[in-house]
Amino acid sequence: MLVVELTGQAFNPQLTIKGIIALVNALAIFAVLIFLIAARKTAESRLQTQREWFRGMLSSIGDAVIATDLNGLITYINPSAASLTGWRSSDANNKPLSEVLDLDNESDVRGEYLILVSRGGARRPIEQSSSPIYNVNGQIEGTVVVFRDVTERRRLESQMIQGRRWKP
Repeated sequence: MLVVELTGQAFNPQLTIKGIIALVNALAIFAVLIFLIAARKTAESRLQTQREWFRGMLSSIGDAVIATDLNGLITYINPSAASLTGWRSSDANNKPLSEVLDLDNESDVRGEYLILVSRGGARRPIEQSSSPIYNVNGQIEGTVVVFRDVTERRRLESQMIQGRRWKP
């Protein structure tokens, strides 16, 4: 093994080259980790932005929207649904859908209607539809329920049936 004297100290070139290679490898691993962390932070930021955009979009829809998980617990309720049901979003989250969306049936000469009973006891005729929520693998992750107040439409229908003219 070659030993070279440098400033009075023993110097082994073989160990130094191994040391440099180890240092370069450590720096490369460190650089890769920094890159991966930065990429993850960017992806998380994009995901958060996308989530906020979807929440904003769902909040802007005029129809009432409620989403649940597989257990039927509410994960999202938009402002229209909160207004019609009488439940604040913070109170409705993690509650069973049947507790927040209290439905009843009513019938008259025109047929049977779905009635929403609000938290305060107000009764409103609604139209409602629901669909499963699928994940990217095609598995069901929950349900989305969309509904709207049809009180005004029913009032106009009643006036037409009775032969009255519409009065604003």
